[in-house]
Amino acid sequence: MGKTRAYGADCVLLAAFEASYGVPPADGYTRLSFKECSLGAERPLGYDPLLGQGRDAQDPYYEAVKDEGDVGVPLDTRALGFWLKGLFGAPATSGDADTAFLSAKPLTARFYATHVLPKAAALRETVVNGSASVMALSEEQLFGAA
Repeated sequence: MGKTRAYGADCVLLAAFEASYGVPPADGYTRLSFKECSLGAERPLGYDPLLGQGRDAQDPYYEAVKDEGDVGVPLDTRALGFWLKGLFGAPATSGDADTAFLSAKPLTARFYATHVLPKAAALRETVVNGSASVMALSEEQLFGAA
């Protein structure tokens, strides 16, 4: 007998961009990582205060399906471009692009990923736990005499 697994443990988040509005893409899906998910569908019974009253009561009916919920995604450098395209749209460039500037972009991103991102965890600890020493100072000690 296999190991007991949580409901939804084999979920996969696939996403793709539509070429035109309302037409689902046939291919080009990207597999994205996600941390948590609370998506769900609900089809509630409809209620109309004007109809269904009196002797000829209206039969119950279903409203439109409501798909709601949240998907928690991690800050993943591999999928960052996908999320940026989803937020801001496809990148638009003009014909007179500065090739030297554009060729430096991957180098800048690599520098950021190797030198700045590794410091994020230490900076988080400083922000979360570092207020006690500053808050111990009085206003005069912190800003000087008025």
